[in-house]
Amino acid sequence: MASFKDKNLVLFNSHLESMLRGADERKMQLRKIFKEVLSSPDDTTAIFAGDFNSRDKELNELGGLPAGIEDLWILCGSQKECEYTFDLTQNDNLLMDAELGKARCRFDRIYVRHSSPRQLKPTYFGLTGLERLHPQQCFPSDHWGLLSHFEVSSCF
Repeated sequence: MASFKDKNLVLFNSHLESMLRGADERKMQLRKIFKEVLSSPDDTTAIFAGDFNSRDKELNELGGLPAGIEDLWILCGSQKECEYTFDLTQNDNLLMDAELGKARCRFDRIYVRHSSPRQLKPTYFGLTGLERLHPQQCFPSDHWGLLSHFEVSSCF
């Protein structure tokens, strides 16, 4: 639990089970975390971000996002250049894994459950970590990082 300018926040971060064979475990992990996010106090904004390793199909199998939880990428305009956080057409850190081919997935996400009344408005969603480190000439991770901005207000 945190507060900023008298606004209550709870931040959740996670790295869910990876690989396709981990789908059942991931869905169980998502259910549990969504329950925790939704149980946050009404006067508190809950932000859940991380490497979910989830495919859209898995989220659909859970019935989609629970009512009250929103996807920041969608809220901020679903910009195509920010869609793929795991993108082997651009990031060559895992070139040695032939099984992955040139996969492009939106594994990393930021979800928000707004407080009542709303205290934060998402204004930006983007990617970070897109430049190679020197002298190693590799990217900071095999996934792009997520960056978001919020406007703070007492009502929207």
